[in-house]
Amino acid sequence: ANCGSCGNACPQGQVCAAGSCSLVCLGGTTKCGGKCADTANDPANCGSCGAACPQGQVCAAGSCSLVCLGGTTKCGSKCADLQTDAANCGACAAACKQGEVCSSGKCIALCPAPLVVCGNVCTNTSFDPQHCGKCNNPCPVAANATPTCGAGVCGMVCKQGYGDCNANMNDGCEIDTTSNASHCGGCGKPCAPVANGTAACTASVCGVGSCNQGFGDCDKNAGNGCEINLTSDKNNCGSCGNVCPNNTPVCSGSKCTNIDLSGLYAKYDSAGRTVYIWKTPKCANLLNYADFCPTRGLKWWRPKSQPDAQQLVSFAYGLDNWHTWVQIYGIKTDQNASTIEGYGVIVDSPGCVASSNGSGFGAFRKWGCSYCYPAQNNNESCCWDKDHAYDWFVCEP
Repeated sequence: ANCGSCGNACPQGQVCAAGSCSLVCLGGTTKCGGKCADTANDPANCGSCGAACPQGQVCAAGSCSLVCLGGTTKCGSKCADLQTDAANCGACAAACKQGEVCSSGKCIALCPAPLVVCGNVCTNTSFDPQHCGKCNNPCPVAANATPTCGAGVCGMVCKQGYGDCNANMNDGCEIDTTSNASHCGGCGKPCAPVANGTAACTASVCGVGSCNQGFGDCDKNAGNGCEINLTSDKNNCGSCGNVCPNNTPVCSGSKCTNIDLSGLYAKYDSAGRTVYIWKTPKCANLLNYADFCPTRGLKWWRPKSQPDAQQLVSFAYGLDNWHTWVQIYGIKTDQNASTIEGYGVIVDSPGCVASSNGSGFGAFRKWGCSYCYPAQNNNESCCWDKDHAYDWFVCEP
Protein backbone atom coordinates (compact mmCIF):
# COMPACT_ATOMS: atom_id res chain seq x y z
CA ALA A 1 0.00 0.00 0.00
CA ASN A 2 3.02 2.27 0.44
CA CYS A 3 5.67 0.77 -1.85
CA GLY A 4 8.75 3.01 -2.17
CA SER A 5 6.77 6.05 -1.00
CA CYS A 6 3.62 6.88 0.97
CA GLY A 7 0.41 6.18 -0.91
CA ASN A 8 2.12 4.28 -3.77
CA ALA A 9 -0.07 1.17 -3.79
CA CYS A 10 0.92 -1.86 -5.87
CA PRO A 11 -1.58 -3.11 -8.48
CA GLN A 12 -3.69 -6.10 -7.57
CA GLY A 13 -1.63 -9.33 -7.82
CA GLN A 14 1.74 -7.65 -7.27
CA VAL A 15 3.87 -7.42 -4.16
CA CYS A 16 6.24 -4.83 -2.77
CA ALA A 17 9.84 -6.01 -2.66
CA ALA A 18 12.84 -3.78 -1.95
CA GLY A 19 10.61 -0.71 -2.42
CA SER A 20 9.33 -1.73 -5.86
CA CYS A 21 6.09 -3.30 -7.01
CA SER A 22 6.82 -6.67 -8.57
CA LEU A 23 5.38 -10.08 -9.29
CA VAL A 24 8.40 -11.65 -7.56
CA CYS A 25 9.84 -11.28 -4.04
CA LEU A 26 13.33 -9.95 -3.52
CA GLY A 27 15.81 -9.67 -0.67
CA GLY A 28 15.60 -13.31 0.33
CA THR A 29 11.80 -13.22 0.87
CA THR A 30 9.31 -15.69 -0.53
CA LYS A 31 6.02 -14.92 -2.26
CA CYS A 32 3.26 -16.34 -0.03
CA GLY A 33 -0.15 -15.56 -1.54
CA GLY A 34 -0.25 -11.83 -2.19
CA LYS A 35 2.70 -10.83 0.02
CA CYS A 36 6.40 -11.43 0.45
CA ALA A 37 7.27 -13.28 3.63
CA ASP A 38 10.54 -13.89 5.45
CA THR A 39 10.05 -17.60 6.11
CA ALA A 40 12.99 -17.56 8.51
CA ASN A 41 11.14 -15.27 10.98
CA ASP A 42 7.45 -15.01 9.96
CA PRO A 43 5.29 -16.97 12.50
CA ALA A 44 2.53 -17.22 9.88
CA ASN A 45 4.90 -18.72 7.28
CA CYS A 46 7.64 -20.38 9.36
CA GLY A 47 10.00 -22.38 7.13
CA SER A 48 7.49 -22.39 4.29
CA CYS A 49 4.34 -20.60 3.14
CA GLY A 50 1.33 -21.35 5.33
CA ALA A 51 3.31 -23.14 8.02
CA ALA A 52 1.95 -21.17 11.00
CA CYS A 53 3.43 -21.61 14.47
CA PRO A 54 1.06 -22.72 17.28
CA GLN A 55 -0.28 -19.93 19.50
CA GLY A 56 2.35 -18.83 22.03
CA GLN A 57 5.34 -19.78 19.86
CA VAL A 58 7.63 -17.69 17.67
CA CYS A 59 9.48 -18.37 14.39
CA ALA A 60 13.28 -18.36 14.64
CA ALA A 61 15.62 -19.65 11.85
CA GLY A 62 12.61 -21.15 10.10
CA SER A 63 11.49 -23.20 13.13
CA CYS A 64 8.69 -22.65 15.67
CA SER A 65 9.73 -22.46 19.30
CA LEU A 66 8.21 -21.77 22.73
CA VAL A 67 8.01 -18.14 23.90
CA CYS A 68 8.98 -17.62 27.51
CA LEU A 69 7.66 -14.58 29.38
CA GLY A 70 7.86 -13.08 32.85
CA GLY A 71 11.61 -13.39 33.23
CA THR A 72 11.62 -17.14 32.48
CA THR A 73 14.03 -18.90 30.16
CA LYS A 74 13.37 -21.55 27.51
CA CYS A 75 14.90 -24.84 28.71
CA GLY A 76 14.13 -27.60 26.24
CA SER A 77 10.39 -27.63 25.72
CA LYS A 78 9.46 -25.64 28.85
CA CYS A 79 9.98 -22.24 30.39
CA ALA A 80 11.89 -22.23 33.64
CA ASP A 81 12.55 -19.65 36.37
CA LEU A 82 16.29 -20.06 36.78
CA GLN A 83 16.09 -18.33 40.17
CA THR A 84 13.79 -20.90 41.83
CA ASP A 85 13.52 -24.00 39.56
CA ALA A 86 15.39 -26.89 41.22
CA ALA A 87 15.68 -28.67 37.81
CA ASN A 88 17.17 -25.58 36.15
CA CYS A 89 18.86 -23.64 38.91
CA GLY A 90 20.91 -20.75 37.55
CA ALA A 91 21.01 -22.35 34.10
CA CYS A 92 19.06 -24.84 31.98
CA ALA A 93 19.53 -28.49 33.10
CA ALA A 94 21.52 -27.41 36.18
CA ALA A 95 19.55 -29.58 38.63
CA CYS A 96 19.89 -29.37 42.38
CA LYS A 97 20.65 -32.47 44.41
CA GLN A 98 17.91 -34.31 46.26
CA GLY A 99 16.97 -32.39 49.42
CA GLU A 100 18.23 -29.08 48.01
CA VAL A 101 16.19 -26.16 46.79
CA CYS A 102 16.93 -23.38 44.34
CA SER A 103 17.08 -19.91 45.85
CA SER A 104 18.34 -16.86 43.92
CA GLY A 105 19.67 -19.16 41.20
CA LYS A 106 21.74 -21.29 43.59
CA CYS A 107 21.16 -24.75 45.06
CA ILE A 108 21.05 -24.63 48.83
CA ALA A 109 20.47 -27.35 51.39
CA LEU A 110 18.08 -25.28 53.60
CA CYS A 111 16.10 -22.05 53.29
CA PRO A 112 17.44 -19.23 55.48
CA ALA A 113 15.20 -18.50 58.49
CA PRO A 114 12.39 -17.64 58.69
CA LEU A 115 11.86 -19.15 55.20
CA VAL A 116 10.80 -22.75 54.73
CA VAL A 117 10.71 -25.05 51.71
CA CYS A 118 7.28 -25.39 50.10
CA GLY A 119 7.32 -27.23 46.78
CA ASN A 120 11.05 -26.66 46.27
CA VAL A 121 10.52 -22.94 46.82
CA CYS A 122 11.61 -20.94 49.85
CA THR A 123 8.73 -19.02 51.36
CA ASN A 124 7.65 -17.35 54.61
CA THR A 125 4.49 -19.09 55.82
CA SER A 126 3.73 -16.14 58.08
CA PHE A 127 2.92 -13.96 55.08
CA ASP A 128 2.51 -16.15 51.97
CA PRO A 129 -1.23 -16.38 51.02
CA GLN A 130 -0.47 -19.65 49.14
CA HIS A 131 1.26 -21.22 52.13
CA CYS A 132 -0.33 -19.48 55.12
CA GLY A 133 0.74 -20.98 58.45
CA LYS A 134 2.00 -24.10 56.70
CA CYS A 135 2.88 -25.34 53.23
CA ASN A 136 0.10 -25.82 50.69
CA ASN A 137 -2.48 -23.98 52.82
CA PRO A 138 -3.79 -21.33 50.41
CA CYS A 139 -6.03 -18.55 51.77
CA PRO A 140 -9.53 -18.56 50.27
CA VAL A 141 -10.45 -15.96 47.66
CA ALA A 142 -13.47 -13.98 48.88
CA ALA A 143 -15.84 -11.82 46.87
CA ASN A 144 -14.45 -8.37 45.96
CA ALA A 145 -11.29 -8.99 47.99
CA THR A 146 -7.62 -10.00 47.74
CA PRO A 147 -6.49 -12.76 50.13
CA THR A 148 -3.77 -11.90 52.65
CA CYS A 149 -1.75 -13.79 55.25
CA GLY A 150 -0.58 -12.22 58.47
CA ALA A 151 1.17 -14.04 61.32
CA GLY A 152 0.14 -17.28 59.62
CA VAL A 153 -3.58 -16.38 59.67
CA CYS A 154 -5.61 -15.80 56.52
CA GLY A 155 -7.31 -12.46 55.97
CA MET A 156 -8.35 -10.26 53.11
CA VAL A 157 -8.09 -6.73 51.78
CA CYS A 158 -11.19 -5.27 50.14
CA LYS A 159 -10.93 -4.03 46.61
CA GLN A 160 -11.36 -0.28 46.18
CA GLY A 161 -15.01 0.70 46.50
CA TYR A 162 -16.05 -2.31 48.60
CA GLY A 163 -16.28 -2.96 52.34
CA ASP A 164 -16.61 -5.90 54.72
CA CYS A 165 -19.32 -4.21 56.74
CA ASN A 166 -20.61 -7.33 58.51
CA ALA A 167 -17.11 -8.51 59.53
CA ASN A 168 -17.79 -11.89 57.93
CA MET A 169 -15.07 -13.22 55.64
CA ASN A 170 -17.38 -15.91 54.27
CA ASP A 171 -19.24 -13.42 52.06
CA GLY A 172 -16.16 -11.29 51.41
CA CYS A 173 -16.48 -7.54 50.94
CA GLU A 174 -20.23 -7.65 50.49
CA ILE A 175 -21.03 -3.91 50.34
CA ASP A 176 -20.41 -1.60 47.39
CA THR A 177 -19.54 1.54 49.34
CA THR A 178 -19.72 3.68 46.20
CA SER A 179 -23.50 3.25 45.93
CA ASN A 180 -24.86 2.06 49.28
CA ALA A 181 -26.67 4.82 51.19
CA SER A 182 -26.15 3.00 54.51
CA HIS A 183 -22.38 2.68 53.97
CA CYS A 184 -21.47 5.59 51.68
CA GLY A 185 -17.71 5.93 51.23
CA GLY A 186 -17.04 3.36 53.96
CA CYS A 187 -18.71 0.98 56.39
CA GLY A 188 -20.93 2.65 58.96
CA LYS A 189 -21.22 5.95 57.10
CA PRO A 190 -24.96 6.34 56.42
CA CYS A 191 -26.31 9.19 54.36
CA ALA A 192 -28.41 11.69 56.30
CA PRO A 193 -32.19 11.65 55.72
CA VAL A 194 -33.36 13.81 52.83
CA ALA A 195 -36.24 16.23 53.39
CA ASN A 196 -39.23 15.21 51.24
CA GLY A 197 -37.19 12.51 49.52
CA THR A 198 -34.81 9.57 49.70
CA ALA A 199 -31.03 9.70 50.06
CA ALA A 200 -28.67 8.01 47.60
CA CYS A 201 -24.95 7.30 47.41
CA THR A 202 -23.20 7.99 44.11
CA ALA A 203 -19.44 7.60 43.65
CA SER A 204 -19.13 7.39 47.48
CA VAL A 205 -20.84 10.78 47.95
CA CYS A 206 -24.26 11.22 49.57
CA GLY A 207 -26.94 13.11 47.69
CA VAL A 208 -30.61 13.16 46.78
CA GLY A 209 -31.68 9.89 45.20
CA SER A 210 -35.33 10.61 44.57
CA CYS A 211 -37.93 13.12 45.69
CA ASN A 212 -41.34 12.33 47.07
CA GLN A 213 -44.18 12.89 44.64
CA GLY A 214 -44.86 16.59 44.27
CA PHE A 215 -41.41 17.75 45.44
CA GLY A 216 -38.19 18.62 43.59
CA ASP A 217 -34.50 19.17 44.37
CA CYS A 218 -34.26 22.30 42.27
CA ASP A 219 -31.12 23.81 43.80
CA LYS A 220 -29.17 20.49 43.72
CA ASN A 221 -28.27 20.95 47.38
CA ALA A 222 -28.55 17.71 49.35
CA GLY A 223 -28.48 19.69 52.58
CA ASN A 224 -32.04 20.97 52.17
CA GLY A 225 -33.28 17.92 50.29
CA CYS A 226 -36.23 18.24 47.94
CA GLU A 227 -36.90 21.81 48.95
CA ILE A 228 -39.53 22.81 46.38
CA ASN A 229 -43.22 21.90 46.44
CA LEU A 230 -43.81 21.42 42.72
CA THR A 231 -47.57 21.38 43.21
CA SER A 232 -47.77 25.03 44.25
CA ASP A 233 -44.50 26.85 43.43
CA LYS A 234 -45.15 29.21 40.52
CA ASN A 235 -41.42 29.30 39.67
CA ASN A 236 -41.15 25.50 39.63
CA CYS A 237 -44.61 24.33 38.69
CA GLY A 238 -44.74 20.59 38.03
CA SER A 239 -40.98 20.49 37.45
CA CYS A 240 -37.91 22.48 38.43
CA GLY A 241 -37.51 25.70 36.45
CA ASN A 242 -41.02 25.68 34.99
CA VAL A 243 -42.14 29.28 35.66
CA CYS A 244 -45.83 30.01 35.32
CA PRO A 245 -46.45 32.72 32.66
CA ASN A 246 -48.24 35.99 33.38
CA ASN A 247 -51.54 34.82 31.93
CA THR A 248 -51.61 31.79 34.28
CA PRO A 249 -49.56 32.97 37.26
CA VAL A 250 -50.76 30.44 39.86
CA CYS A 251 -49.39 26.93 40.34
CA SER A 252 -52.07 24.58 41.60
CA GLY A 253 -51.85 20.80 41.45
CA SER A 254 -48.53 21.11 39.54
CA LYS A 255 -50.24 23.02 36.74
CA CYS A 256 -50.22 26.74 35.92
CA THR A 257 -53.66 28.28 36.21
CA ASN A 258 -55.42 31.58 36.87
CA ILE A 259 -57.11 31.10 40.26
CA ASP A 260 -56.56 28.49 42.95
CA LEU A 261 -59.74 27.99 44.95
CA SER A 262 -58.67 24.90 46.88
CA GLY A 263 -59.99 24.98 50.44
CA LEU A 264 -62.50 27.77 49.64
CA TYR A 265 -65.10 28.05 52.42
CA ALA A 266 -67.59 30.53 50.97
CA LYS A 267 -68.07 33.10 48.24
CA TYR A 268 -70.55 35.77 47.22
CA ASP A 269 -70.92 38.38 44.51
CA SER A 270 -70.63 42.06 45.34
CA ALA A 271 -69.81 45.25 43.43
CA GLY A 272 -69.32 43.44 40.15
CA ARG A 273 -66.89 40.75 41.33
CA THR A 274 -66.84 37.53 43.33
CA VAL A 275 -65.54 37.70 46.89
CA TYR A 276 -63.80 34.53 48.14
CA ILE A 277 -63.51 33.53 51.82
CA TRP A 278 -61.21 30.93 53.42
CA LYS A 279 -60.91 29.75 57.00
CA THR A 280 -57.61 30.60 58.60
CA PRO A 281 -55.69 27.68 60.15
CA LYS A 282 -56.23 27.30 63.86
CA CYS A 283 -54.31 30.05 65.68
CA ALA A 284 -52.28 30.74 62.54
CA ASN A 285 -49.21 32.97 62.64
CA LEU A 286 -50.44 35.66 60.27
CA LEU A 287 -46.88 36.68 59.35
CA ASN A 288 -46.71 33.46 57.34
CA TYR A 289 -49.81 34.29 55.29
CA ALA A 290 -49.17 37.74 53.82
CA ASP A 291 -49.11 36.19 50.34
CA PHE A 292 -52.19 34.00 50.85
CA CYS A 293 -54.27 35.73 48.18
CA PRO A 294 -51.47 36.45 45.65
CA THR A 295 -50.37 32.82 45.61
CA ARG A 296 -53.90 31.94 44.51
CA GLY A 297 -53.89 34.37 41.66
CA LEU A 298 -56.06 36.81 43.64
CA LYS A 299 -55.76 40.08 45.54
CA TRP A 300 -56.60 40.84 49.13
CA TRP A 301 -60.16 42.18 49.39
CA ARG A 302 -60.73 45.93 49.44
CA PRO A 303 -64.17 47.58 49.79
CA LYS A 304 -65.46 49.48 46.78
CA SER A 305 -68.21 51.29 48.71
CA GLN A 306 -69.86 51.52 52.12
CA PRO A 307 -72.50 48.88 51.17
CA ASP A 308 -69.73 46.65 49.82
CA ALA A 309 -67.80 46.95 53.10
CA GLN A 310 -70.94 46.33 55.18
CA GLN A 311 -71.86 43.28 53.13
CA LEU A 312 -68.59 41.52 54.03
CA VAL A 313 -69.03 42.36 57.74
CA SER A 314 -72.53 40.89 57.72
CA PHE A 315 -71.71 37.94 55.48
CA ALA A 316 -68.68 36.85 57.55
CA TYR A 317 -70.77 37.03 60.77
CA GLY A 318 -73.50 34.94 59.16
CA LEU A 319 -71.10 32.13 58.29
CA ASP A 320 -71.12 30.81 61.86
CA ASN A 321 -72.68 33.52 64.09
CA TRP A 322 -69.56 33.41 66.24
CA HIS A 323 -67.00 35.93 67.41
CA THR A 324 -64.75 35.37 64.38
CA TRP A 325 -62.50 38.03 62.90
CA VAL A 326 -61.90 38.89 59.26
CA GLN A 327 -58.10 39.05 58.80
CA ILE A 328 -56.92 41.00 55.72
CA TYR A 329 -53.36 41.97 54.85
CA GLY A 330 -52.51 45.57 54.00
CA ILE A 331 -55.92 47.04 54.80
CA LYS A 332 -56.47 50.36 56.63
CA THR A 333 -58.95 50.34 59.51
CA ASP A 334 -59.89 52.78 62.26
CA GLN A 335 -61.16 51.50 65.60
CA ASN A 336 -62.51 54.79 66.89
CA ALA A 337 -64.48 55.57 63.72
CA SER A 338 -65.34 51.93 62.90
CA THR A 339 -64.15 52.36 59.33
CA ILE A 340 -62.62 50.02 56.75
CA GLU A 341 -60.61 51.85 54.10
CA GLY A 342 -62.55 54.96 55.15
CA TYR A 343 -66.01 53.35 54.82
CA GLY A 344 -68.04 53.29 58.03
CA VAL A 345 -69.52 49.96 59.01
CA ILE A 346 -72.14 48.95 61.55
CA VAL A 347 -70.67 46.74 64.25
CA ASP A 348 -71.62 46.04 67.87
CA SER A 349 -69.00 48.40 69.29
CA PRO A 350 -65.81 50.24 68.23
CA GLY A 351 -63.85 47.30 69.65
CA CYS A 352 -65.07 45.27 66.69
CA VAL A 353 -62.56 47.08 64.44
CA ALA A 354 -58.84 46.87 65.23
CA SER A 355 -56.93 49.88 63.91
CA SER A 356 -54.29 49.16 61.26
CA ASN A 357 -52.25 51.49 59.05
CA GLY A 358 -52.07 49.20 56.02
CA SER A 359 -48.56 47.85 56.70
CA GLY A 360 -49.68 44.53 58.17
CA PHE A 361 -52.84 42.61 58.96
CA GLY A 362 -56.03 44.43 59.86
CA ALA A 363 -58.98 42.76 61.58
CA PHE A 364 -62.69 43.42 62.10
CA ARG A 365 -65.88 41.59 63.07
CA LYS A 366 -69.48 42.34 64.04
CA TRP A 367 -70.51 40.37 67.10
CA GLY A 368 -69.45 40.34 70.77
CA CYS A 369 -66.53 42.64 70.14
CA SER A 370 -63.92 41.97 72.76
CA TYR A 371 -60.82 43.76 71.59
CA CYS A 372 -58.45 41.46 69.63
CA TYR A 373 -55.75 43.32 67.70
CA PRO A 374 -53.42 40.97 65.71
CA ALA A 375 -50.35 43.21 66.00
CA GLN A 376 -50.69 43.08 69.82
CA ASN A 377 -51.54 39.40 69.92
CA ASN A 378 -48.33 37.83 68.55
CA ASN A 379 -49.90 38.20 65.10
CA GLU A 380 -52.05 35.15 65.76
CA SER A 381 -55.48 34.59 64.23
CA CYS A 382 -56.93 33.89 67.69
CA CYS A 383 -57.09 35.50 71.12
CA TRP A 384 -58.45 33.82 74.24
CA ASP A 385 -60.38 31.22 72.28
CA LYS A 386 -57.44 29.03 71.17
CA ASP A 387 -59.69 26.13 70.13
CA HIS A 388 -61.78 28.14 67.69
CA ALA A 389 -60.44 27.97 64.12
CA TYR A 390 -62.89 30.13 62.20
CA ASP A 391 -61.29 33.46 61.41
CA TRP A 392 -61.39 34.42 57.72
CA PHE A 393 -59.04 35.34 54.88
CA VAL A 394 -60.85 37.25 52.12
CA CYS A 395 -59.66 37.62 48.51
CA GLU A 396 -60.99 39.08 45.28
CA PRO A 397 -59.95 38.85 41.60
